[in-house]
Amino acid sequence: MQYELPISLDVSCRQQKKYIDAKQGDQKTRYLRITLINGTTQLAPASGDVAVFRCLKPDGKSCLNNGVINNDNTISVELTDQVLAVKGLVEADISIRNGEKVLSSATFFIQVEKAPLSADQTTSSNEFGVLTEATADAESATSAANTAAQNATAAANSANSAASSATTAAQNANTAKQKAETATQNANSATTSAINASQSANSAAESANSAASSATSAAQSATTAASSANSAASSATTATQNANTATENANAATQSANTAAAAATAAASAVGEEIDGIVFKDTDNDTDYLCKFRVMNGKPCIIYNTI
Repeated sequence: MQYELPISLDVSCRQQKKYIDAKQGDQKTRYLRITLINGTTQLAPASGDVAVFRCLKPDGKSCLNNGVINNDNTISVELTDQVLAVKGLVEADISIRNGEKVLSSATFFIQVEKAPLSADQTTSSNEFGVLTEATADAESATSAANTAAQNATAAANSANSAASSATTAAQNANTAKQKAETATQNANSATTSAINASQSANSAAESANSAASSATSAAQSATTAASSANSAASSATTATQNANTATENANAATQSANTAAAAATAAASAVGEEIDGIVFKDTDNDTDYLCKFRVMNGKPCIIYNTI
């Protein structure tokens, strides 16, 4: 359980002095939530600012503790057991510090009411929480520095070991360099042999290319001849088909002519020498008619008889 009292303090120091009440001997329960203002405008602490609570107790001893800057730009301060150790009027203020810059609020007063029993009361003394935290930070920094020194010593040892390894590696590198130079000479000799072999291969390739070119020309000529032969064969096939069709048509015409000639011969035999007209055939009834043209009573007419 804790009690937090909101209070506004003017940095212009023109406002009426403010008084708050607290109880002697309370600890870790009473807090102030301070809003710094300039007239009617709230001040916002900048990045890097720190808040410090200062007070002077009725017995002449003092407290100097850190405050906490909240996200809403207010400042939270704990009224510690030392702040409330002595009954009476405690003078206090809050300051914002950043390097050499200090901005303080108007002084306010804490009226500490005497506790009924004093057997367990805290003995009043100076309290410098700011210094305590700074000392803790310094001790932490010293510990970190010692750790860094140890790490640096270990790194130096590792560096010496690495230097020794580097010397050995350099010696090995020189040996490898000599072997590489010998290998390079051998490679140069092999390169010369390879160039000579390449020249011979190029000459052989040129001869092979010439032969391949001749073979290609011959193949093209053969392909052209084959194409011409295929075209001639196709033309011959077409001509043969046309000749067969013409022969079939001629045979059919010959059969028709023979049939017509036989019919005419039969008709001539039937009528003998009396025929002097035209013969018509009724294919629906399979009947032949002999038609004669005459003039009767001064008018032309046709006389027909069945043959």
